[in-house]
Amino acid sequence: MITRVIALPETLDAFLGDQAKARGFASTEDYVRDLIERERDRETLRSALLAGAGSPQIGEGDGQYIEGLRKRVHGTAGAGRRSSSDT
Repeated sequence: MITRVIALPETLDAFLGDQAKARGFASTEDYVRDLIERERDRETLRSALLAGAGSPQIGEGDGQYIEGLRKRVHGTAGAGRRSSSDT
């Protein structure tokens, strides 16, 4: 793992410590690492959304399309589930 050293004003350092503690992190380093990972994930999601928005439309999201999605979801997710009457 690479170590980085950054200089912070006292007010930001205090804020960082308070936030790390309030959010249950073991250290400020863990909190900063989590912030960076969340930003990376946000950028990845943003890139995927922009790529999807720029892709050609392949069909219309009408009622038939939505019903097909429902059938796929219930067919896949429902196979391993038990209803409350099964218990």
